[in-house]
Amino acid sequence: MMYGAPLTVSGEFLPNAKSDPDVKRYLTQLRDSVGQLHSIPMSTHDTPRPSVPNYHCTANIVFIRCDARRKSLQSHYDGPYELICPGDKSFQLLIGGQQVTVSVDRLKPAHLVQVAQPRNKGRPRQITPTLGKEQSPKSRITTRTGRAVITPSRSTVLIVSYM
Repeated sequence: MMYGAPLTVSGEFLPNAKSDPDVKRYLTQLRDSVGQLHSIPMSTHDTPRPSVPNYHCTANIVFIRCDARRKSLQSHYDGPYELICPGDKSFQLLIGGQQVTVSVDRLKPAHLVQVAQPRNKGRPRQITPTLGKEQSPKSRITTRTGRAVITPSRSTVLIVSYM
């Protein structure tokens, strides 16, 4: 092979042009192989099914997302509100004594902790400010040199008595 010389292919690589292929046999074989092909079912990505998460159906109390502009440090959700009737895409809530229909997209289940309140027994506790045991309000404490020691009023100790 030389630069600028035309490319030539030897005759061994090319089929014999004089041989006549059987066209009818070739067409029937092609039709049979195409007939055996089956189409694959298409996936439908454009029709989403509305689905409600399970935690929305089991929640009794929910928060509602506030879509309006918020001030700084204002919560994203209002509530909690009581859930009356769940639906497919909208729930009915009890807000201010009225039934209001709200979309599922705006709801968030409220996970509230039930805390038992202790019972009140007897009289309430009395908190009395008292001075230390070694001090009495009438006596003065003096140092070795004879100077009077005055304690500031904010250093008084509060003693809580449990009855």
